[in-house]
Amino acid sequence: MEIISMSTKEIDRLEVIQKVEDKRVQQKEAGVILGVCLRQIKRLTKAYREDGASGLISKHRGEKSNNCLSDEAKKKALDLLKSKYQLNLARTAYCLKEPDHPI
Repeated sequence: MEIISMSTKEIDRLEVIQKVEDKRVQQKEAGVILGVCLRQIKRLTKAYREDGASGLISKHRGEKSNNCLSDEAKKKALDLLKSKYQLNLARTAYCLKEPDHPI
């Protein structure tokens, strides 16, 4: 038996899709419950039929996001902040904790 890790959102989806499969809930009602359109419910139901619970898990889990900066770009930005602008993170954190700070 395979162990599947699911988020609470995915578990909620699983429960609702199981009810759709058991004909206890209509697809339109399931869409309202999950906050998605009828087309997405049909897609989720098909994925559940083909792959079971693992079909409802996000396929992008564990991947970096598309707008993520590379490690090199992050290092370059921090170096620039430290050298050109004399970045002092401790001072910045202290200033943000002050009650009269506008941020």
